Amino acid sequence: MDKSEGTDFISKTFSSLTDTVAKWYHTGHKKISLSSMKNAYREKLAVLGNKVFQLLDEGKTVTKDALQEEYKSVAQMYAQIAKAEEELKTIQAASAKKSRQPKTAKSTPAEAAKKTIKKKAGKTTNSKTAGKKAAPRTAKKTVKPAVAAKDETEG
Repeated sequence: MDKSEGTDFISKTFSSLTDTVAKWYHTGHKKISLSSMKNAYREKLAVLGNKVFQLLDEGKTVTKDALQEEYKSVAQMYAQIAKAEEELKTIQAASAKKSRQPKTAKSTPAEAAKKTIKKKAGKTTNSKTAGKKAAPRTAKKTVKPAVAAKDETEG
């Protein structure tokens, strides 16, 4: 692998990484926003429910006119949540589609390393070890001298 291929691979990897982080940011931000909207929706729905309970408790008739303001607020929040969920699905679908596209890199680092090893294998002076893996090294065992413990009764 020559220097330009390595630089090209690193730049493509970095570009891919930044794209991935951007996707995570956008989906995470949208999920947090959606969660906040759902909490607000539940609060507005509770206000509407409390208003109905209050009207019934007072013996008044529950009419659409009496609940119109709270109803509009809940309906508006519901529409915003539906829109945000669709946007999130669109973002997730676009990122899934992008991640399924084939990579355009000429080779992976492992393939490049294999090519380099093959090139170097022909240049070795020791024909017995050309292309072979080195044996794993084993750790040397060190023996610690025994320390004689002093008897406290002696002394």
